Amino acid sequence: MLLDAAARKQTVEEAYDTLARARELRGTGPSGVFARGERGDHLRALDVWREGLAQHHVSADDLQIHRFGRGGEHTRAHQVHEPLLVEVGVEDASGVLRVVRVEIGGRTVPVGGADRTSVVLAKRGNEAGHEWAVAGRRRSLLRAFVDYAVLAASGAEPGEGHASLLVVSTHDQPVIERVAFGPLTADAAKGWLRHLLAELLGAPHAYFFPCEAVFVHHARGPEAPVVPVLEEARDKLGGDGPPALRSAYGPVPRPQSYPLPGESAARGMIERRFDLLLAALPPAVRR
Repeated sequence: MLLDAAARKQTVEEAYDTLARARELRGTGPSGVFARGERGDHLRALDVWREGLAQHHVSADDLQIHRFGRGGEHTRAHQVHEPLLVEVGVEDASGVLRVVRVEIGGRTVPVGGADRTSVVLAKRGNEAGHEWAVAGRRRSLLRAFVDYAVLAASGAEPGEGHASLLVVSTHDQPVIERVAFGPLTADAAKGWLRHLLAELLGAPHAYFFPCEAVFVHHARGPEAPVVPVLEEARDKLGGDGPPALRSAYGPVPRPQSYPLPGESAARGMIERRFDLLLAALPPAVRR
C-alpha cells in the first residue's frame, strides 16, 4: 500500500480507498459497513508503518524492489537484473563431484534508505517479548540477509553494508527492530551462497531444524547445547491449536515429525548457514 501510494503520487488514504474499492468490485474484499469498519484499523497500521520507517530515515518513496530473472505478468519490480549465476560443486550418489550451474532468481523485499535497508511490515493483534517470540521475529533477518548477499554478489549493491528493518503494528504499541549487517564483498557473498547451495543440493534434509531454535540458542550463548533447544521447539509444535512457531507454516507438513540432528551436526549447520548473519545481532541479544 505504501508503495502504491508513492507510485501513484497519492496520499496513503487515497491509495487505500482505491485498492479497497477495487477489491470490493472484484468480490475479494468486504463492502458496505464491513469495509468501513476495517478501514480505520488498516489506516492506523499504515500510519504505524510509515512512522516506523521515518524513525529509521527510510521513506516509502525511496523503497524499491529488485527482481532477478523472469517475473510473472503482474510481478512488480523497480529494478530488473539478469539471474545470478553460481557454479556449485555437488557430490552425486556415486560420490563423484560435479559442477552444477545454478540460476538464482526472484524478488527482494522492498529496499531503501541511505543504508540500504530491507523492509518487512507486519500487522498482528499482539506481539510477545519472550525469547521464542523474539526468535520468531528474527525470521525476517533471513530474507534480508539473502537479499543482501544476492545484491552484493551480483554487483547491484556495493556490499558496504545493509540493514534489516521490521515494523510490526499491534493493538498496543508497535514493535520496531533494526539490525545492521557489515560489509560483504561480492566474492564473500557469492562464496556464502555457493556453500549454501551446495548443502541444499547435495545433502539430505530429513530433520527438524527450525530457524527459531537457532536464534534462541544464539541468545542463550554459544556454550549452550543446541539439541535441548531443538527439543523445546518440537514440544511447542506438539499441542493442539495454532502452531507456536511460524516455521510450521512452510512447505513441509508436520516438520516436528522429523528426527532432530545430533549436537555436532546441528552446530555445523549453524556455523555454515548462520554465522555471517548471527554476527550482526546487537550485543543486547547475546546472553
